[in-house]
Amino acid sequence: CQKVQSRVLEHELMNEMTDKQREVLVLTEFEGYSLTEVSKQIGISIKNVKKHHDNAMKYIKENFLK
Repeated sequence: CQKVQSRVLEHELMNEMTDKQREVLVLTEFEGYSLTEVSKQIGISIKNVKKHHDNAMKYIKENFLK
């Protein structure tokens, strides 16, 4: 998924995401943390981590990976 990572950064889509979406995406996709680890690290439920991750990925797919 490194190709997607570089393309996301290149087109600054991350700057258009909410702070939580961006934080969760960076921790899971770029730094390799699990949803459970991210939940503990940023102090929100796993359910909310998943929601932010899913929304971030949806945003990328809708706005970049057309």
